[in-house]
Amino acid sequence: YAVFTIGAISLAAFLARFALFTFRESPRFLVAHGRDAEAVHVVQAIARTNGRPCSLRIEDLAACECPESGPARSRRWEVVRHVAELFATRRMARLTLLTWAVYAGDYWGFSIAGAFLPKLLAQRGAKARLSTAATYRQYIWTALPGVPGVLLGAALIEVPALGRRWALVLTSAAMGAALTSFVSIRTPRASVALNAVEYFFQSAFNAVLYGWTPEAFPARVRGSAAGLASCIGRIASIVAPLVAARAGAATTGLYLAGGGVFLASVLCVFLPDTRRREVL
Repeated sequence: YAVFTIGAISLAAFLARFALFTFRESPRFLVAHGRDAEAVHVVQAIARTNGRPCSLRIEDLAACECPESGPARSRRWEVVRHVAELFATRRMARLTLLTWAVYAGDYWGFSIAGAFLPKLLAQRGAKARLSTAATYRQYIWTALPGVPGVLLGAALIEVPALGRRWALVLTSAAMGAALTSFVSIRTPRASVALNAVEYFFQSAFNAVLYGWTPEAFPARVRGSAAGLASCIGRIASIVAPLVAARAGAATTGLYLAGGGVFLASVLCVFLPDTRRREVL
């Protein structure tokens, strides 16, 4: 029944994506790829949704004679060109490398914790024979704080004194502190409680990070920038448990997890704040 339930929920979410939500492509992205007519259509649709007049026409874009509004370049070298643009200037290269490092630290931390926390609990005798129902209850208590965590991230970015940058710093530091605190865990109940705290701040951190990334990069390379950053994070999540396994003790692995996230927190200080302004 569990498989059928999960399948039904996934199918319902898939159908809801088409029935309940209408997503439109960024006009800047469309113009950057030579799709001027589609860009004008999107702008007009947004204006209609907001009950505002829109006088923009395709002729207006043609009159601008913008280099980016011409025919799209060959797809053969598009990926290479987008990656090259991420390092086109010193400022862009710095932003790209910092973003990659933050993603790597984030994924590094929670991947090691997920692999080594059960090992640490077993070493300390915290073995418990739980029923299936009790196991699922623990999963629910652990994952449930992710919902308010995301809402916290959405709220923090609008606080004038914080913005995106300091919201990233605070939530990642709290996540790192929770990961490091795992070394003091000795019972399954304490594990569930601290897992809930860690997942709360992890969700808040990722909510801000995933929203900040596309804001920080130009529209023409936004997809490539976000995709490559996520790829770097996934690679780090594969390598991290292998590195931690060679460190020996489970506590060492958890310190490595917290250290990776704390490093990401420090690097977030040097990221640009995109609140109410364009960075690039």
